[in-house]
Amino acid sequence: MFRRSIPVLLILATVAFATPALAKSHVIAAKTAFKHGNQVYISHGLTPGHTYQVVVTAKGHHQFTAQMLEQYTYMSNGHLGDGTKTFHASGKTTGTIKVPAPSVSNMNSWQLVAWVSLKSGKNLAVRYVQVK
Repeated sequence: MFRRSIPVLLILATVAFATPALAKSHVIAAKTAFKHGNQVYISHGLTPGHTYQVVVTAKGHHQFTAQMLEQYTYMSNGHLGDGTKTFHASGKTTGTIKVPAPSVSNMNSWQLVAWVSLKSGKNLAVRYVQVK
């Protein structure tokens, strides 16, 4: 189990020291592809009121696509409501995707699910970063 976490720790340490903007931010979730693969599924709860980014890295510069789903709950007129929002992104590694916050007031919970895949290449890693 410890051997699986070594690549994630190395990637996080490299980015933290190489990029001053990311060094000030906080990684809240990270996942790498299984057996040097090219697909990652990651899900994690986000804190309402903060700003987030999804950072996609791989060995080299490769095209990626990301399908993301936000699930959230909120209070409105004393009633509990919920909603979902899907969005897609693509780019080249190392890529950063800004996560748009749901446009509802009194949000109680917020979950982000992402499925990221490389068109070619391997060693895919995906991180959720709290920017502020």
